[in-house]
Amino acid sequence: MTLKTGTTTEIEQLILEGELDIAFVTGYSTSPYIHYQKCCREDLVLVGKGIHEGSELRQVLQGATIIVLSDGCLYLTQLEKMYQDMQLTHGEVVEVGVFDTMVQFVLMGMGITLMSKKLARQF
Repeated sequence: MTLKTGTTTEIEQLILEGELDIAFVTGYSTSPYIHYQKCCREDLVLVGKGIHEGSELRQVLQGATIIVLSDGCLYLTQLEKMYQDMQLTHGEVVEVGVFDTMVQFVLMGMGITLMSKKLARQF
């Protein structure tokens, strides 16, 4: 067994090319040539220094730097959709590539991120 990580698009491409037999991806099914089976649901939370349950979402989002693991990740796609739906603009998108680094940057107040509620509870 080999473990590979990547964006949903990258993993789907590996499936289509025959490089992988099975995969676990997040997000929505995008290829009509792959059989998808929903196995769980993930609640996402917006994380950033000073963000709490009563925070005004528009104020938190407007102009904020977005910190993500990779450029094509589902969480960035979801955040960008939020910005578009609310007609807001964000600051720079910073790709860090390492989960712990992303968390530390966010906790230091360098930006915001979207992550699994389960993971966010650890911090």
